[in-house]
Amino acid sequence: MNTTQKKVRQSQIKDKWAFLSSNLDSYRWHILGFFLVAIFWAVDVSLRPYLLKLILDRVAISHPSYIVYQLMYPALIYIGLSFLFNLNFRFYSLIRFKMMPNLKQDIIKKLAQELLAKNHYFYQDNFTGAVSAKIENIANGFCELISLFIDKFISQFLAVIFACVTMYFVHPFFCIITSGWMMLYLLVSVFCSKHIYYLSGNLSEANNNSTGNIVDMFSGMLIIRLFCSRDHEEKRVSALGLKSMEAEKRLSWFMLKLNLFQGLSFLIIQILCLTFLMYGRKYNHISIGDFALILTINLQIIDSLWSLSADISRFSSEFGKVFQGLNLISLSGDQKSDKEKSTLRVVHGEIDFRNIYFKHQNAKYLYSNQSVKIKGGQKVGLVGYSGGGKTTFINLLLRIFQPQYGQILIDNQDIAGVTEESLCQAISVVPQNPLLFHRTIYENITYGNFDATMEEVAMAAKKIHIHDFIDSLPEGYSTIVGEGGVKLSAGQRQRIVIARAVLKNSPIFLLDEATSSLDSITERLIQQSLISLMENKTTIVIAHRLSTLMNMDRILVIDHGEIVEDGHHDELLQAHGLYKSLWDTQNVRLTPNVKKIYQKPTLCKAE
Repeated sequence: MNTTQKKVRQSQIKDKWAFLSSNLDSYRWHILGFFLVAIFWAVDVSLRPYLLKLILDRVAISHPSYIVYQLMYPALIYIGLSFLFNLNFRFYSLIRFKMMPNLKQDIIKKLAQELLAKNHYFYQDNFTGAVSAKIENIANGFCELISLFIDKFISQFLAVIFACVTMYFVHPFFCIITSGWMMLYLLVSVFCSKHIYYLSGNLSEANNNSTGNIVDMFSGMLIIRLFCSRDHEEKRVSALGLKSMEAEKRLSWFMLKLNLFQGLSFLIIQILCLTFLMYGRKYNHISIGDFALILTINLQIIDSLWSLSADISRFSSEFGKVFQGLNLISLSGDQKSDKEKSTLRVVHGEIDFRNIYFKHQNAKYLYSNQSVKIKGGQKVGLVGYSGGGKTTFINLLLRIFQPQYGQILIDNQDIAGVTEESLCQAISVVPQNPLLFHRTIYENITYGNFDATMEEVAMAAKKIHIHDFIDSLPEGYSTIVGEGGVKLSAGQRQRIVIARAVLKNSPIFLLDEATSSLDSITERLIQQSLISLMENKTTIVIAHRLSTLMNMDRILVIDHGEIVEDGHHDELLQAHGLYKSLWDTQNVRLTPNVKKIYQKPTLCKAE
C-alpha cells in the first residue's frame, strides 16, 4: 500500500469514527455514569481482597476473646462494600437501559438518511438484503463497541492497575513479575486482534452476501417456480453458505490457538506466584493474609485478563462488522447538500436540455451534446427502440442520474442547483414498473400527497377507474397490497400508481409506459382521463404503443441517445423515417370508436 492509499484509508477511517462518535453527543452523562461504575468496580476488585487480608491477619494474631472486637470494623466495611457493589450493578443496568436502545435507533436513523441520499447506481449494485443486514450490524455493533470499551476495557485495565499497586505493598516482586507478564500477554492479544479484525470482516461480508442472496431468492420466487430452478437456487445457497462456513472456521481456528497460548500463560504466572508465596511464608516474609491476598488478586487478574482477551476478540469482531458495513454504505455524501440549493419555482413548466453529455457507469456516452427544448404546457411523446435512451431522458430530468456535462433547466432554473424536494414536488411520475410499498392501498396512493383527504384519494381513484375495485375489497382502501403489490394484478398496481401521480397534481407530468399493463378497454378509459389531466401541464409520455401518442403536440424519436426526428404524428408519417418504420411494424389499425378517443383536438399547439 503506497503513501497515497494509506492517507486515503486513514481519512476514511477518520470519517467513519467521526460519524460514529457524533452519535454520542447526546449521551455524555450516560457515558460518565458508565465510567463511574467502571472505576468503582476496579477499586472493589482489590479493596475487598485487601479487607479479607486484614481479617485473616487479625484472626491469626487475635485472642479468641477479642476476635469479635478485632474483626467488627473490617467485616462491616466488607459487607458494606458488597452492598454498594450490588447497587453499582443496578445503577449500570439502569444507565444501559436508558442509553443503548436510543443510541441504536439514532444510528439506524442516521444510516437511513445516508442511504436515502445515495444515487441510483448504489441500489443497482447492491443486494437490498445485504444493505439491511449491514445497517443492523452497524447499529448493534457500535452499541457493543461502546459497551466493551467502557464496561470491559476501561474497568479491566483499571482493575489490573489497582491490583498491581496493591501487590506492590505486599512485595515488589509480585508487582514486577505480574506487570511484565501482563504486558507480554496484552501485546500478543492486541497483535492478534488485527488478524481477528480481518477474519471477522471476511465472515461478516460472507454472511451478508448469503443473507442478501436469500432475500433476493425469496423476492423472485415466482420466477424460480416458472423456470423450475429450485435445484439451481439450492446449489447457489449452498455455495454461499459454504463460504460463510469456511470464513467462520478460519476465525474459530485462530481463536482456538490464541486461547491455548493465553491459557498456558495463566498457568505459568500462577506457578511463579504460588512458588514465591510458599518460600516467602517459609521464611516469614509473607503473612497468612498476604498469602490469601496475592492468590485472590492473582485469580482476579487472570480472570480480568482472560475476560479482556475475549473482549478484545469480540471488539475486533464487532469492529470488523461495523467498518465492513460502513465500507459499503460509504458516508461521503453523493449529492450537494440541499441547504446550499435554491427552491425550484415552476410557472410555465418549460424544459430545456442544453448540450447534455451522459453515460452510465463503465459505458459509452449515450447522450453526446444533445439539446432540446419543450415549451411549457406541451404534450411530448418519446419513442424509439428499447435501450435508445427514452427512460434515461426522464431519469435525467428527475435527477436520478446526473449528466457528466451540460445543463437541464426548468423555467430557466438549473435543476442541479435546486433542492431535491422542490424538484420532486414539481414533477408527477408514473414509472415503467409500478412500485408499491407493503402497505395499504390508501397509504400507497397518498404517497403522492400525504395531506390528501379520503375524498381526494377516492376522486383520484375514480379518475383512473380503480375505485370500484378497491371499494369491493373487504377492507377497501385499508387493504394491504403485499410486498411490491404482489396481492394485486399488474394492471391494478399500474392504476394505483397512476392514481398516486394524479393525486400529486404537479405542473410537470411524466408517464413511462403508463398503460402498458392494462387491457385495451381499460387503457382507452384511462387515456380519456389522462387527456383531461394533462391540461395546462407539461407532459412527457414514453410509449411503445404508438397509437397512444397520436394526441401529442410533438413526438421525439430517439435512437441511441440522439433525437433523430421531431414533429407531430402526421408529419412524422409523411417523413418516412424511423417513426414511420415503427408505425408500419406495429401495423396499427384503429376502429372509428378508438379514433374518437385518440384524435380529439389537441390541447396545445405544436411547436
